[in-house]
Amino acid sequence: MFVLSTKKRNILVCLLLVVLAAVGGVLATDYFDDRIRSLPIGNETKEVPHITALCYHEVTPARPKDIFNVPPDQFRSHIRQFREQGCNFIDLQDIEEYVKHNKPLPEKPVLIAFDDGYKDNYTYAFPILKEEHAKASFFVVSHSIGAENRMTVSDLKEMVAAGFKIGSHTVNHEPLTSMSDKQLDYEFKTSRDELQKLLGIKVYCIAYPCGFANDEVMKEAKKYYDFAFIASIDPHHPQTLFNINRYGVFKWNTRVASIFRQTAFK
Repeated sequence: MFVLSTKKRNILVCLLLVVLAAVGGVLATDYFDDRIRSLPIGNETKEVPHITALCYHEVTPARPKDIFNVPPDQFRSHIRQFREQGCNFIDLQDIEEYVKHNKPLPEKPVLIAFDDGYKDNYTYAFPILKEEHAKASFFVVSHSIGAENRMTVSDLKEMVAAGFKIGSHTVNHEPLTSMSDKQLDYEFKTSRDELQKLLGIKVYCIAYPCGFANDEVMKEAKKYYDFAFIASIDPHHPQTLFNINRYGVFKWNTRVASIFRQTAFK
């Protein structure tokens, strides 16, 4: 019987472990890359576009400890990683045309969306998006326009002129689920009307502040918008046009696959 020496056996075991680790790494990478290819969640009702929607907040070299901040180089890397996966970037107008006119979306559609209207969206994200020829959309709090660390009307008009889309993020960015119908009506209608007047555009969608909505909130939103987004993944409730799920993007998401890993096992 052929017997390996202890030294050779140890070398063989080490080589086997290296191979297994490499294969495991490939399988893990492929698994999470498949998450990109197979997204979104798969719980959409028929009228909901089959998209992968993302929720960014800040893109700045400052505030490195802010979990909601994705540094500019990392953001650029995200765009390129999605492209390497064969994804196509869409915006709110593409979704509106799908909803209203059944216009087909491209394969593997990815919506890059920003919430809150931070100034760095204009200073850093906007130039990167233009350089990378990537579509994106921005949900803006109407009463925060021009405030400290927020985009101005001039910033937003420049972005609109460059082809980027703007949606509502309400008037005051306050939790909606405890509001009365009258308060909801004010937040939804006023923010829409103010954005349309300030920017000379049609506003047809909203992202709920704090990322949540209940039945009453969604019912009221339908009066003023064609579709709406939450800022989380909820595989336990069917998506409708008024609770379209979005994946949150955070500072630790250096690889885009990790964005989906956070919710892969829920």
